[in-house]
Amino acid sequence: MKNVQAFTLIELLVVVLIIGILAAVALPQYQKAVDKSRFSNLMAITNALAQANEVYYLANGEYTTDFEALSVDIPATSISGNTATFDWGTCRLAAQQEVICFDTARLNNAYTVYYIHSSRSGWEDHAYCVSLTNEAGSRFDKVCNNTGSFKTTTTCNPNGGSSVPCRVYTVR
Repeated sequence: MKNVQAFTLIELLVVVLIIGILAAVALPQYQKAVDKSRFSNLMAITNALAQANEVYYLANGEYTTDFEALSVDIPATSISGNTATFDWGTCRLAAQQEVICFDTARLNNAYTVYYIHSSRSGWEDHAYCVSLTNEAGSRFDKVCNNTGSFKTTTTCNPNGGSSVPCRVYTVR
């Protein structure tokens, strides 16, 4: 009989088990990093729009709800009045109050920045992470929880349709 050298079935199963355990540990960490990166992009676009509207306010004495009036280029797929649509969600300019961007395709989160001279008393010059779920500890809620401190539970209207329960976290 020839001297055959090969892996036993037990050795192969142990290797597959180790790879499975490593994947089970690494996948949630990878998902968390991807979510944080996507939320950082959401924050950057929202902050740029808020800053552009503050510049508009300084020049005109009021905030605009028209994206075309702002001096900022955004990578929107379409713009219609106070709403810019992206492949991942929408951004809206609320009259004299805030700019809010919803990432409903990838994150189920929103980021809102209230203007310095916002008409909403007590919220002026603040930014908020909004988890579009009422489920504390969910994947999307954790993004906000890692970004800020819990403020309140309320209802949100991400797509201009029906309202959904959401959790709001103060970022600044």
